[in-house]
Amino acid sequence: MKKLLFAVFSLAILLTACKKDDDHGQPCPPIEKEQAWKKYEGNPVFVKGEKSWDDGIILGHSVIKSGSTYRMWYSGGHGIESLNGIGYATSADGIHWARYSGNPVFEAKPGSWDHSNVALPIVLQDGNTLRMWYLSAGPDGDKFGYATSADGINWDRHPSPVFKSRARGWYRDGVFPGTVIKEKGVFKMWFSGSIGSLRQSSPTTENSIGYATSPDGIHLAVYDDPATTKAPYHFSDPVLKHGAPGEWDVTSALAPSVIKTKCGYEMWYAGENFSTGQQHLGYAYSTDGIHWTKDPHNPVLLTDTWNIQLVFPSVILDDKYRLWYGAFLFDGVSLGGAIGYATMPK
Repeated sequence: MKKLLFAVFSLAILLTACKKDDDHGQPCPPIEKEQAWKKYEGNPVFVKGEKSWDDGIILGHSVIKSGSTYRMWYSGGHGIESLNGIGYATSADGIHWARYSGNPVFEAKPGSWDHSNVALPIVLQDGNTLRMWYLSAGPDGDKFGYATSADGINWDRHPSPVFKSRARGWYRDGVFPGTVIKEKGVFKMWFSGSIGSLRQSSPTTENSIGYATSPDGIHLAVYDDPATTKAPYHFSDPVLKHGAPGEWDVTSALAPSVIKTKCGYEMWYAGENFSTGQQHLGYAYSTDGIHWTKDPHNPVLLTDTWNIQLVFPSVILDDKYRLWYGAFLFDGVSLGGAIGYATMPK
């Protein structure tokens, strides 16, 4: 009898250990499971302003949830070449957004290293502190800035860039911030890097996703696979590469939105095939944040009738998966931007 009880007890422990649960106590869905995103019928949920600082374009956003409020920071300007401010908006449902009356809450700073532009904010809630990483591009390359805030409106700017594109490497021609997560005192960042151009792709563009860690959010160490010693991977390596010839993301894998569950890490990213001109959203899964498996059902979210390309996903998981995705618009005269919304059961 004792042996039988021991065997049953051991089996129960084994089954418990083998069952991977997410943060909500439910079994993890298989990575191969086809995703069922439901787009909001009233999309887009956020558009450029009227006769304001963001009346030309909105492009790049970051959404977090504080209590029962969804909070978004986004970049905007009078046109694609003048992304020089970051705005702030709040929502009770993720659909109806109220812009902060004092927007923009963060701007390019005259006389500073980021005097030309500020864009693509990534915001992390770290206890009582909000931490933001953002892009500033100039003639000497792309750089990431860093700032902190207690309220999301008034920001203290770090005096110098904390990350930049690197010559002769796989992100030599451009970098975009993506997602930052803090685990056990370590900041983990996933970012986009380019050989070619992150802004205007070509048949030879190679946009991939990298990974970096930091003890303070300022000093970033990029992941390097010691097995790769030839350029452009002799300094560091991407953790999610663009697809192989013929695949839907052959030109680009960029703009990662990453969430962490007890199962591991989930990523949504923008993928592009230059030859078709299509850019949709894909999904990948990892147990360590470094080695990723792309979903065989990719892409998991396609463009809509109201836009021409999808980019900059921002995903959170509360009672369900919630996705805010950036979309390029073209009205026949100029290129603009808007944000769509979709949900999926957890």
